[in-house]
Amino acid sequence: KLDPNHIVLWSSQKCHYLWQDEWLTCTISCVTTLRVAGVLLALVLLSSCVWASGTACSRAKHTRTMDKGVKRQKGTMGQGKTGGVTSATAGAGDEAKSCQSLQDRCYWLKICPGLKISGQAVGPPKPSGLQDAERVRQDLVEDGYSKIARGGAVAPEALVDKLHEGISRLVRAGWPATFIIIFDECWEVIAGMQALMDAVTGGKNRCSYDIVAWHVDPAAGQTGFSPHRDRQPEDWVPRGLPKSVRKTFHTQNDGTLLAKYTTCWLAVSEASPDNSCLNFLPQQYDPGYLAGDVPDEDPMLRAFGAGKETFQHIRSVPLPPGGCAFHTHRIIHWGSAAKPRPQSNSSPSPRLAMSCAFSASDFEPPYLTSPGGAGDKSQSGRALISKLDLRLSLAGAPAL
Repeated sequence: KLDPNHIVLWSSQKCHYLWQDEWLTCTISCVTTLRVAGVLLALVLLSSCVWASGTACSRAKHTRTMDKGVKRQKGTMGQGKTGGVTSATAGAGDEAKSCQSLQDRCYWLKICPGLKISGQAVGPPKPSGLQDAERVRQDLVEDGYSKIARGGAVAPEALVDKLHEGISRLVRAGWPATFIIIFDECWEVIAGMQALMDAVTGGKNRCSYDIVAWHVDPAAGQTGFSPHRDRQPEDWVPRGLPKSVRKTFHTQNDGTLLAKYTTCWLAVSEASPDNSCLNFLPQQYDPGYLAGDVPDEDPMLRAFGAGKETFQHIRSVPLPPGGCAFHTHRIIHWGSAAKPRPQSNSSPSPRLAMSCAFSASDFEPPYLTSPGGAGDKSQSGRALISKLDLRLSLAGAPAL
C-alpha cells in the first residue's frame, strides 16, 4: 500500500518509486493495484519534481535483479546505483550561467575547463596494450573475459587523469558521468580502445557507440550493477537474427569462438573490491554462456547449483588507473558492493570508469553510421564523433 506522497513509475516487470528523496525499485509483483490514471499522475508529478526543483531526485538509486534470465543491463545512465540526471539542469546551470544552451561549447568548458571540445576528429594514442592483444584474444575465447592490469593499456596516464578530473567535475555539477562523452579526451581514449580491439578481433568488432561512464561513491552507499549479461536473445532476435547464442560468435580458423560483441572497460580511478571493481564468472563454469539460459530459471542459481565449490571460480578484477578489463556479451559480471564507512569517515575513494562496446555489424550495427559525415575516418581507427550535438545525443540516450 503506497503512501500518497510516493511517486510511482511503472515499467515492464519493475516498479520504481520515489520515497524520502530516494528511488527504490521492487519487482512488479509487489505492486498489484497500479492504475493507468495513477501512472499518468505520477509522470506529471515527476515532471514537476524534475524541472521545477531539480533536486528531489539527486539521490536517485537504481537496483537491478537477475530475473528472467539476467536481463540486459547496459545502456543505463552509468552511475552505479545513483542517477543524478534529474538534477542536471539545476546543478549544472549554476556553474555555467553565462552559457544557456547545452549545445554551446562554453557551457561544458565552464564545467570542465581542463578538457577540450575542438569540433575536430581526434587520432588515437598509441596504446601499450597492443603487445597483449593475442593474450586478450585467447582469454576472451577461453574465459569470456581478460584484463591488462597496468596503466597505459589504451591511453597514457595523463589522458586518464584528465578523464578523472572531467568525470568528477561533471558529477559535482549534477550531470551523469556518461556526459564525459562530450569532450575530445574521451574520444581519444575510445580511439585507443579501437586500435587494441582491432588487434584482438582482427578488425571484426568496431565501435558501436554504446558508451557508458560511472562514478560509484562508497560513501554515498553506491555500487555497480548486479550480476547480468550484456546481451540476451531478446536483444538480437527482434533484429531478425537467429536465437542461437553460438551464432553471436565468430568461428575462427581454429574452430574456436570469438564473441561478436566485446566490451573494453577502463578503470579511470583505482578499482578495488572496496569500491566496486568488476567480478566475472568464467564461461566454462556457466552452463548458459553458450547454450543459453533456461526460461524462468535464475542463471546464477543454475551456475552455482553444482555445489559451494563453484563460488571459488568467481574472479575479481581489481585494476589500477588506466588498467582495462575486457569481456564478451555473454559472460555474467557485476560490480562488487562498495564498502561505506559512514561513521569513521574513511570510505574508499569513488570508483570512476568508462566502457565502450565493439560489435560486428552483422550482429549489432553501430548506433550511428558515418558519424563524421564526409571525410569520416572511422575505418582508419580515428575517433570520429566531432559534432557536439551527436556527442550530446550519445550521452543523453543512456540517461533517458
